Amino acid sequence: SMPEGGLGGPRVDDQLEEKEMIDRAVEVALESPDKEFLRILYEWFVRHNLPAHLYQVRSPLLLEYLKTAGHHDILREYYMTNEMWQEAVKLLDSMVYSKSTQAGARHYALKDRIRFLTLGLVCANKVIEQQRYGEISEGPLGSIQVDSDYIFKLRVHIELAELQLEIYEALVNKLDDLAEKKARRSGAESKRMATRASSSDASSGRKEVEMRDYLSRLDKGLYDINELYDTALKLRLWECCLSILKFSNSKTPHVVKRIWKNIICEQINKALKGDGSWREQVLEALPRRFVKSPEVFPLAYICGLLEEYNNKYIRDNSDPELTLKLFRELRVPLRDQIQAYTQLMGETHRGREVVNTVERIARGAIDRKGNELEENAAGLLTLLSTAEVKTSTDAMMKSLVELKQQIQRLLG
Repeated sequence: SMPEGGLGGPRVDDQLEEKEMIDRAVEVALESPDKEFLRILYEWFVRHNLPAHLYQVRSPLLLEYLKTAGHHDILREYYMTNEMWQEAVKLLDSMVYSKSTQAGARHYALKDRIRFLTLGLVCANKVIEQQRYGEISEGPLGSIQVDSDYIFKLRVHIELAELQLEIYEALVNKLDDLAEKKARRSGAESKRMATRASSSDASSGRKEVEMRDYLSRLDKGLYDINELYDTALKLRLWECCLSILKFSNSKTPHVVKRIWKNIICEQINKALKGDGSWREQVLEALPRRFVKSPEVFPLAYICGLLEEYNNKYIRDNSDPELTLKLFRELRVPLRDQIQAYTQLMGETHRGREVVNTVERIARGAIDRKGNELEENAAGLLTLLSTAEVKTSTDAMMKSLVELKQQIQRLLG
């Protein structure tokens, strides 16, 4: 009878054993002294997406091959797998700051560079740890000095790159909006509308080319903070402008106010061209993530603009609760509401609409009662007293006095 396994030799049923045999065969092959054979073998592993087999190879020939062939991603993994942190830092630094415009340079997308910065920070911390325990000597790695300053630089550059990504993604959204508008216009059937569309299409076409040019540039290298702000400003990406100002800790309240005016006016202009209510559109579009950052969220100024425009642009009826809706949607604490309207009351040109809102703030606080009213009672009473001076009607005066009395009774 034929022995088990037949003419082909012993049959390997156990998949784990088969894998071990293959791994051992690979190890033996990788120990070959034939350099040309090894280069071909390295290339085979790379081409078949099996680089993990190379990570355990200790050979200057492999490192030389990966460098000259431009397999930087595999080389990076090799360094990190083998805890060669210094080499990893140098490589990642060169990958982060490579210029895609240079001849022969590989193009790394913006998201790749952010990933390289993050990995670079991990590796740099490992280098400092090795230095601390005397495993390696301190000193520069070529042009790089890995120390606390280098760590700080990487952290700053990560944040800047994330701001750049915010601009990039906002620009992608703008291009999507442009494509949607173009599709709507192409559906116009009348000759008159078609004529207008062709003129409009030429304008939007130029806009699209310009935006795609910016998109390409943003993806080719890292910008400094001034370049980021200039780009966001030119592209009218107001929310990105606020993000950059917040990061830079810029003390420029007049610039912040101008940006907020642009945000609100842009939404009003969009709504007035359509059929919707601009008030709803503005409230929906306000960037909520800045609410807890007063340096870029000037609440009093925003409320003042809404009060002014609420009565200025009355295509539909004005909404006496517009700023109260803002407070509810953004969950603005009573303390901040009082501070904002105390500031508005100090502006001489403010009139009846601001007094009306103060009355509504006080009435809402009384209805809710609780600790918030107790904690802010003094400020609210002062605000009501200021509103009394501003009011021009007996009915409102009477209402404000009654509200003050109610608060005092609730406080006992």
